Amino acid sequence: MSDFPNFNIDFEWLNEYENKQVILNVTEVDHNIMSEFNIDPSFFDDDMEEPSCNEIIQKPPTEEKILVSNEIKENDHKSKEIKGFVPISLGDIDKYDAQQKNKNTVRKHDSNLKKLKTFLKQQQLPTVITQIEMKELDNILCMFILSIRKENGDEYETTSLRSFVSSIDKELQLNNYQFTIAKGQRQGFPRFRETLSVS
Repeated sequence: MSDFPNFNIDFEWLNEYENKQVILNVTEVDHNIMSEFNIDPSFFDDDMEEPSCNEIIQKPPTEEKILVSNEIKENDHKSKEIKGFVPISLGDIDKYDAQQKNKNTVRKHDSNLKKLKTFLKQQQLPTVITQIEMKELDNILCMFILSIRKENGDEYETTSLRSFVSSIDKELQLNNYQFTIAKGQRQGFPRFRETLSVS
């Protein structure tokens, strides 16, 4: 016995029309098919016709639909953030780089001045360099730059020594010290500058 259902559909009348090459009106064929399969003709109502392409009118979205659409986009945006990423622009990258450079500069400046203060304490000198006269500070800075070493005892590279000098000079300028290490009208510390040039 076959597993498939037995559809007793008689298509003899279709074959008869085909063999005789009888051209039927579409409406007649439809009625014949509907009567063959016991389909109620009222199911097919002319009023239910689909509108043509020319008859379809695109209605503008209502304000409510726009708000719903925006809410869906916002929620979709938030879901993307939750998955581990946030939108980043090139401006954000530049801002981040600048902030990190500033943080690193401040951190390096504070670290350099801390080493100088440690040296001043060891020499039993005032730890605020702006309270020391230029001639005395000139000699102190020479001693500092020649004696400073890394924690493992190695000498600092030239770039690191320049960083110390830059931090010291910046501290002097920020506190309106009478003299500066850099070139200019207020340039001082001749001995320290000479030591730096031959180092």
